[in-house]
Amino acid sequence: MSAKLYEWTNDRWIISLSKKIGELSKKEKDIISKKKLLENAKRGEVYKKVLEIFPDAELIDIDVKQDEN
Repeated sequence: MSAKLYEWTNDRWIISLSKKIGELSKKEKDIISKKKLLENAKRGEVYKKVLEIFPDAELIDIDVKQDEN
């Protein structure tokens, strides 16, 4: 299946199967994780200080840097 998807789209596909019914997809898990990161950042002191200086500021995304090791 991955080979056909690559042939059709020129994008690499990773397909994982689960025996659990109702298991969240990787994308759904990533969305939930990103939402939690945003919520935690908004509770932080740095964000609160930014809002004091820029009251109209809004945190809309977080870019998590991975270690290159």
